[in-house]
Amino acid sequence: MGKYLLSILLLFTLVHADWKRQREALDQVYKSGIFRIFYTLRGADALPLQKRKDSNHNGVPDYVEDIALQLQTADLIYNKILGFTHPLQNSRYINRAKGIDIHLLHMPSKHGSTGDAITSYRYRYIAVENYPVLSIKIANNLRPGTRTPAHELFHVYQNGYTMFKNRWFTEGTARWSEFALKKGKAPEHPLPYNSNALKSLTEQTYGAKYFWNRVARLCGTVHRFPLPDALLSLRYIALKKPVVEDTSIDGYDFMRRFFNMLDEADAIASKKRGISEYMWRESLQKSPKNNPYILWALRQTIETFECKKIPEVRKFTDTVDQYLKAQAFQLKSGYSK
Repeated sequence: MGKYLLSILLLFTLVHADWKRQREALDQVYKSGIFRIFYTLRGADALPLQKRKDSNHNGVPDYVEDIALQLQTADLIYNKILGFTHPLQNSRYINRAKGIDIHLLHMPSKHGSTGDAITSYRYRYIAVENYPVLSIKIANNLRPGTRTPAHELFHVYQNGYTMFKNRWFTEGTARWSEFALKKGKAPEHPLPYNSNALKSLTEQTYGAKYFWNRVARLCGTVHRFPLPDALLSLRYIALKKPVVEDTSIDGYDFMRRFFNMLDEADAIASKKRGISEYMWRESLQKSPKNNPYILWALRQTIETFECKKIPEVRKFTDTVDQYLKAQAFQLKSGYSK
C-alpha cells in the first residue's frame, strides 16, 4: 500500500510539473496593468501565423494586444462600474496574489480555462519579476472579438467571492457577464417551477445562462450603466470594432448582491463541514452537495428585491423552498439589505 500511494503521489507531482512547465516555457510577454500576457512564436504553442499581424508596428501581435484590451476593459467594468469586488481585493486573495498571468496556448478542445490557486511561475526564457499570481489559460487561435477573455476573467471574480464551482452557477453567470461587452438582449427561459426543472437546471453548464439571464432581468433594478467616452471609443486593433458594444447588462445590482450572499454561504458551509474556509479540495468545490447553499443564497437575495411578488418568481421560490425542505436544509442569514 505504501508503494502504491508513493506512485500516485509521484504521478501527481509529474502531472503538476508538466502543467506549470508548459506555461513557464512561454518566451514573450506583453504587460497591461495587472495583466501579463505570455505567448510564444515557436514550438507547439506558437501563435498561428494569421494571429501574428502587427498593424501598429509596435512589436506586439494585434491578437495579444486585443486580448489585453478586452481584459482591461472588462476588469474596469466589472469592478468600477458594476461594483463587483475585485478578486485581488477580495478576502480570499488580498495581500496574497499580486496580479493575473494570462497564458496563450494551443488548446484544441477548449477556448479557455481559469484556475483558482495562487501560483508563482518561474519563466525559463524571459526575464520577468517572480511573484504570486492568479492565472488564466486562453487558446492561441480564438475568433477575433470573442468574449472568452472577459468570460474567463469573470471566473476569477467568482473565485474571489466563493469556493462553490458548480458549473450551472459558474458557467451560467459567466455567460451572463459577457453582456457587459456584448450588444443585444440576453436570451432567457422561464424559471424552473417544479422539482424536475430545478434538478435539470443544476445539471446544466453553459445552458444555465438562460436561467441567470432571466432571474437577473426580472429581479434586478439596474440594467444600464454609465461608461466614460474614452471607453466607448475603444476599438480592437485587428477588427476596428468597439470593445464595448452597448452599455447594458440586466440586473447587475441583483447579481452583485447574490455574490455577496454566496460569500456568506460558503463561509457557513466551511464551518458546518469543519474545514478551512479557503482550503476546499477540488471535488468538494464542484460537489452537488453545494447546490442547497447556492439555492439558499439565491433565495435569500430574491427576498430582498421586489421581484419576489412576481408570480413566476414566487413559483420558483416555492420550488426552492420545497427542495431545501426535502434536503432538511436550514440556515440563518446575517445579511441585511
